[in-house]
Amino acid sequence: MAFVNYLVQITLSFTMFVNIMINLSRTQASSKRIAEVFAATATVREPDQPASVRDWDIEFKNVSFRYNAGGDDVLKDISFSIQQEETVSIIFTFMVHSS
Repeated sequence: MAFVNYLVQITLSFTMFVNIMINLSRTQASSKRIAEVFAATATVREPDQPASVRDWDIEFKNVSFRYNAGGDDVLKDISFSIQQEETVSIIFTFMVHSS
């Protein structure tokens, strides 16, 4: 019985070690991705002489959005208008699925 108990303890310790190694490799991959995000440069630049806009209204009609060409729409047929001097906030929430 003691021999089986020792084998179980060794097996559990080995399993914990393997889990630590898996988590370390995931941490390394995640840190590389985070570093890539911080190193990325913005592709949208502020203009040297911005245009002055007066008496404006903005309207979106049936706007859809997807993250890549082959993906599904994450926003579909969104319509709204923004009148001059109105403040509008758009908040996106997302879920990360890990495999």
